[in-house]
Amino acid sequence: VIAIDAINESEKKKLWAKQLLAFAQKFKKFNRVKLVVICRSEYSSMVLPKELKNKRNSKWAFCTHMGFGDELTNAVSVYFDEYKIAPKSFPILIAEFRNPLFLKFFCEAHENRAVSFDSLSLLKVMEARISRCMDELYDQIDCPREDTRRGLQRVAKMVAANGGNPVLSELARKELTEIFPSHK
Repeated sequence: VIAIDAINESEKKKLWAKQLLAFAQKFKKFNRVKLVVICRSEYSSMVLPKELKNKRNSKWAFCTHMGFGDELTNAVSVYFDEYKIAPKSFPILIAEFRNPLFLKFFCEAHENRAVSFDSLSLLKVMEARISRCMDELYDQIDCPREDTRRGLQRVAKMVAANGGNPVLSELARKELTEIFPSHK
């Protein structure tokens, strides 16, 4: 089995849409070799070829992963233990935690903290995660929080303008010299 995970995180998403079928064809001559391609469903229309977008190709098998499913309690426990998160209330079976990426972001944002789950939302989790990121940057480069926030927002806008794809470090550095002129 040859597995390619997270093709939606590729820098060249459209390349998969154009070349995946031809790439997969190269494996046809090997009867015991199978290709597995993994993609978040919300990006499938962007990275999968037209023939596969609607799951109507009989030569391909499709599977939808439902997150942690019945293992939610165990998964939350493992993540909270690893990130040293102390919940202030129980139960902690929040539907959003079924999404592994959401749980990971939550834990990164609240590592080594006691947390409550009042009005939990992706926006609040991401704001807490950005705040944690700014704290870490401040500790590493001694940069004022507001400058760090402006820098992160500037880079986030660049990534958004680039269709969610990473931007070249040279371009980001050039953009950030306006905020940090002494760090060329």
